[in-house]
Amino acid sequence: MTLEESSLDEHYSTIDWLMDIARQKYSIDELEVYLVGESRFLIKEEPLSSLKTHLINNDSLGLALRTVKDQKLGFATTDLLSQEKVEKALVTALEHSRPLPFSKPLFTDSHQITINHKDKNLMMVQEEELLDQLKQASDELCALQSINYSKGRISVSYAHKSILNLEGMKCEEEKTLFHARIMGVNTANSTGEMSIENGDEQYSNNYDIDFSQLTSNAIDWISSTKNSRKKEISEKTAIFLTSEGLASLLEPFLVSLYGDYSDKMFMDDLLNSSIASSLVNLSDDPQCNSSPFKSSFDNEGSLRDKLKVIDQGTLNSYIYDKITAFTHEKATTAHSKRFHLELGGSTKPSLLDYKAYPRIGFSNIVLAPGEQSFQERLYEVTDGIIIQHIGNTHSNNIAEGRFNGTVFRGSEVIDGEIVNGIRGLNWAGSVVNLLKNIVWLSSERKFYNHQESSTGFYLPFIEIKPKINTFDSL
Repeated sequence: MTLEESSLDEHYSTIDWLMDIARQKYSIDELEVYLVGESRFLIKEEPLSSLKTHLINNDSLGLALRTVKDQKLGFATTDLLSQEKVEKALVTALEHSRPLPFSKPLFTDSHQITINHKDKNLMMVQEEELLDQLKQASDELCALQSINYSKGRISVSYAHKSILNLEGMKCEEEKTLFHARIMGVNTANSTGEMSIENGDEQYSNNYDIDFSQLTSNAIDWISSTKNSRKKEISEKTAIFLTSEGLASLLEPFLVSLYGDYSDKMFMDDLLNSSIASSLVNLSDDPQCNSSPFKSSFDNEGSLRDKLKVIDQGTLNSYIYDKITAFTHEKATTAHSKRFHLELGGSTKPSLLDYKAYPRIGFSNIVLAPGEQSFQERLYEVTDGIIIQHIGNTHSNNIAEGRFNGTVFRGSEVIDGEIVNGIRGLNWAGSVVNLLKNIVWLSSERKFYNHQESSTGFYLPFIEIKPKINTFDSL
């Protein structure tokens, strides 16, 4: 069923009917209803490789139920919202329920809240206008001699999300998300043995993407890889991570702070202990103004607030949703999320996530900035490297907090200037060791969303002590 087939008022009437039969016909103790719809428009452009433009339009709507009856929890979904199909989903949830590990009621919230992060005019932007801007950005990138071809992507998504329960709770949110990405691919290496992709991306809740800045940033990074070479790291080499580089390194290890995993991983028993430099003040901020993914409630309807995770280097809190909190006799920190499960078992975020069972997850990881700009710090550097992205991290040991990856995108700094790209550099080390050896933070920050994951990152550039981890040339 699509958003256009019927009005949301009609769906709410169906949900009201479902609430009545849940009580009267099925004697359900608790019921949570999650209604979500998405309209999405996507342009993909690869002008010099395939000369094709891909236009994708999606419009979908679905519903998820969680039931509690006789201390058993059930879950079911449906994308057919007639009374018959919704009742069938309710029966399915009851039939496949499982015992809860606690006796505390789950869905007792009774507040009502409406959030609007959308621009009604955004979905009316003409395809031709978006395509023209993307093509212009591609042409500018391809004017560089080191670029073989460019590729870009623009997507516009509108979503409506509602969470309701038998106690009278009704949390509603409407959101429009605009995302633009432009990449240039450099395969100009004389040996023909490598391909380097560099670019930039922007997110917004409004139609205010700065394509000229987007292209300029991409050109800066691509130009730095033109004379890519191997780099030997010495004890005097200054090591910087961009916002993207830090996010790509931190993201796999965030699971160690989940309330149901922390006792099995390297963060076990580290609460109120020093795990980072005193410069590190890291929060999860669902209301981060620089993030297009901000929200006032999580996917269980729990009201959210900013949570200090690391305070001046000290681990301040783990995170919980309702089930893990009650299992561990804690209070929820409002960190319930839903992840869209794709074929192959990989998780990829989607505004249309009703088919996924709720579990723990961060909203927006925010690291407090320093006082000096990155450019000002670069002027002081005689020998340094900038790491933009860490890849090939499949050998990470998440349980022990150890990483091992390849610097996919990076640059060399000599006498205050970015002179060329670096390649063939492997980096292995400990996440806690890295955090403890942060010696500088930039004053500017950038929002980053690693591979469209479900967590946003708003981070400064950082500098770490040289040789705290192992760098090997490949």
